[in-house]
Amino acid sequence: MNYLVNQELTMTDLKSFIETNQISQRELAEGVGISAAGVSWILSGKNNPSKESIDAILTFCRKHDPDVTYEDLFGEPHQKAS
Repeated sequence: MNYLVNQELTMTDLKSFIETNQISQRELAEGVGISAAGVSWILSGKNNPSKESIDAILTFCRKHDPDVTYEDLFGEPHQKAS
């Protein structure tokens, strides 16, 4: 599942999800396969996640909540890449 990345994603919902589920930034980084600094940059809005990172974030978060959606984490409807 690939998504087009909107250049103005806000990470408020992703931050809220990891706080609610008591997931540390380090745990997210290890689960997604990116650096802790990369997670920090994504959560602060300094860097938008790649399509691959979005897929990995969704997969990781679904281990904690199988029903979580792109919209739940990133706060806006997604567009599937063709």
